[in-house]
Amino acid sequence: MGEATTTPKNAAGAVSVTKNGDSESGYVKVPKKWLVVGAVLLLALSADFRTGNMAKNLMVASIAETTKTTITAEEDSVAQHTQHVGMPAVSDDFYKETVRTAAAAGTQPTDSPTNKPTPPPSSPPTTNKPTPPPTENTNKPQQQDETTTPTSLTLAELATLHVLKRHAFYENIDEPQTFWLRGIGHLFLQRSMILLALPPNMDPNVIHTAKINVNNDTIDAIDLRRVQATATKIQQGQNKIKIYNVFDSELFQEGSNVHKLVHYNKTTTPTIMPDTTTTRNSRFRNDCHRLTLWVRVKGPEIFSGMAAVVNATDTKTCYWEFPFHLDVGGTYEIDTKILMWDMHNARAVHESSCEMTRIKDQAVLNHIAQGNLALMGGPFGPGSDGRVMIGNESVAVVENNAVVHQGVKGFKLYSTDANCCQICSRMRPYCVYFTTPPFHLQGASFASNGCELFYRHDTPDEFILRSHRIPSQPSPHRTMLKNGHEDVPTVNPSNATETLVYGGIPKNDRTSFVHGTPFDTKPTLFLGCGWSNWHSLDFPCYSGDNDDQPYLPMKFIDFATTNSNNNNNDDAQKQLPLCTIQDEAVSFDPYNPPGRWVRLGFNDSTICPTPFTQIWNDKKKMKLTSVNPDYPHCWHRDDFREFGNFCAEMNCRFISKTSTWRSSFHDESQFMGVWRNYNCKYMEYTLAERQECITKRKISSIETKGRSMSEFLEVYLEQLTEGIEFYNETSAMDFKRVIVSTAIFAHRLSQPPAKLRHEILTNKRDYPKVDNRTEIYWTSGQFFSSERDTNCHLGSGVASQGVFEEGLNGDGGLGWKMMNFFDPTAAFTYDTTGQHDGLHIGGPPMRMMLTKLFHHMCSGVLGERGTVV
Repeated sequence: MGEATTTPKNAAGAVSVTKNGDSESGYVKVPKKWLVVGAVLLLALSADFRTGNMAKNLMVASIAETTKTTITAEEDSVAQHTQHVGMPAVSDDFYKETVRTAAAAGTQPTDSPTNKPTPPPSSPPTTNKPTPPPTENTNKPQQQDETTTPTSLTLAELATLHVLKRHAFYENIDEPQTFWLRGIGHLFLQRSMILLALPPNMDPNVIHTAKINVNNDTIDAIDLRRVQATATKIQQGQNKIKIYNVFDSELFQEGSNVHKLVHYNKTTTPTIMPDTTTTRNSRFRNDCHRLTLWVRVKGPEIFSGMAAVVNATDTKTCYWEFPFHLDVGGTYEIDTKILMWDMHNARAVHESSCEMTRIKDQAVLNHIAQGNLALMGGPFGPGSDGRVMIGNESVAVVENNAVVHQGVKGFKLYSTDANCCQICSRMRPYCVYFTTPPFHLQGASFASNGCELFYRHDTPDEFILRSHRIPSQPSPHRTMLKNGHEDVPTVNPSNATETLVYGGIPKNDRTSFVHGTPFDTKPTLFLGCGWSNWHSLDFPCYSGDNDDQPYLPMKFIDFATTNSNNNNNDDAQKQLPLCTIQDEAVSFDPYNPPGRWVRLGFNDSTICPTPFTQIWNDKKKMKLTSVNPDYPHCWHRDDFREFGNFCAEMNCRFISKTSTWRSSFHDESQFMGVWRNYNCKYMEYTLAERQECITKRKISSIETKGRSMSEFLEVYLEQLTEGIEFYNETSAMDFKRVIVSTAIFAHRLSQPPAKLRHEILTNKRDYPKVDNRTEIYWTSGQFFSSERDTNCHLGSGVASQGVFEEGLNGDGGLGWKMMNFFDPTAAFTYDTTGQHDGLHIGGPPMRMMLTKLFHHMCSGVLGERGTVV
């Protein structure tokens, strides 16, 4: 955040950093007299709630008290797709009951830490902020009488209520910091955003004009369908899902419908709320490009990818839309997720680095562990003024001989120094220094590590991250220094050697300790509830269904086509030319997708006459669909209930079950689908045809290269090559070896572009050049829905894709041939990954990669003799 020029305090006393006119701090502590809706968010602390009187607090009690849909018998079409609106129910019933019981008893959920120290209460600021003047909005209905309980809400009010209920849940379990770090909480509290998604062809004016009947916490589904029916009829061709920011402080102030519906309690204290003095509403926002949203429309065809940003004009605010082309009639389900903030800044972040110092002397480390921070040097050393430079800004780490610091524990911190650099940089302007390992973490190791973060002294306690999993540290840790020595030892001295055993890379160096300052580049933030290298254990989403999902009250759309060719366009597909390597280009343009997924008949005997069977693969602990040598389409069948159930990687067993989103895909035991390009066709071959190809081309082997992704690819490849006799390369010199590589894509994303380019061109073991005896294919980067390591996320993948292509593809590179893995994986990034990790995407997309492989290898000799995919 190098553009920071001033660090003023706002009227409420919290820090707000201004950068070239752009306020980066979107959250403040506000006095209860101004934003009394803070009472709503702490209502769960009331005596009635603590004693179990949950009916009185229906709107804020817990995840278990979700908004339910009322469906009457008089409209069968609605009953066909019963849905929870506003706040879909968490799939794990056991956890819901645990939360309900714990909340009634005044305790915490079973997988929420029970030994967290309670932070000291924050005193209300003495200076009140003036109430902003109201802005006229002729589209909004008049507020109801103050004494009445509203019986109907607008869509904007429902979206606001959804966010406030989630906020209240986190406040109730003493996790407010977790809410503002991720998903809808981050957007609400730090960016003044509340997102609402609308199905195609709906007039955006309905956001503020259409009224939906409510009865306490129950929303009338028939009423929602009535509102949806006002949309223009969905036509064949392009349609758009549109997502709007409906944030407006008037919607949650005292006297508003939302405020009255949650039974305002006048005896509460202030809490964290958005700074509405500068962003009262969303009328003229122009920063939508900073937020990346994932959208999927799932029906007979499946469309998925990133939403496009419709930029603001002088008279209209920006919003997002997802275009898709409907041809096949049926019911379609809409899903959308919040993914990243400032994703397109990933390349600049790649090239940023923290100033760090590494200490390896064990005797020095023992003294540091006993509180002698002066031995670290830097702002703690003798003669230092206690300040550091972050960009052009001088900030205090030590102030009045005191320090403020706290440790956090990561999930998969493979490179702890680089990760802690990132974490502290993302916590700017509050975080000003870091060390690794954290001081109080006993027995730090490769699998168990974290960061000690040092904060500005005016940082509110709510923004000092508190670790669940470092039980011995006070919270927050505000201590005095005497001659650079803390007055309280940071760890038990007898455990000092054990504690400071690992500080980063390389892995064989287990005695290093790293400390340094954050970088000043505007960071890229992963906001989703998927796996995060530092969020997943300490700061989990407690509802993977809700906490990173824009409000989506109308999830289903019906499309009835008059097109006579309504058989998934199979006939039209056959008329297309064969796909070439040039057709494998990756598209980052939502308006120009290369293809979509098309469902086939799972029980259609003309496609696959044999029963669906699976085999167990012990190597990867997964079930695989059996291959029929004569009917290759049989391979594209799946039982989605089998995906993501096995926990293999370190620490995955500690992830809260409710933080994982299990979409309706996981209810499907009979899925069959293939990826089809819009402009070309793929061929699929029987075992006999594959053998003919291998023999005619004199292919002596097909092998996979890479890391973990290639190991999964190898398992699927073995199925297609079983029974094939390869050419004997010892009998002649005209053989051809085929390699299919994953390019070690995910593992290389932590490298800045220049270093990555050098790696590709010089690392001949991982990136060999094609010669007359080799033919190398590679899978492009996948569509990530997680953050696995420093810069290993969707933003860095998109930023690095071009570097890989430049180094690997064609005559200008190493002569490799790319297959588009990015676009096909977008639809399944949440559903067919191992352990739901958002990275190891298997199932349909990986099988399509091998279908593509044999198509490109063999279509030159077999032509169209196979089956059109």
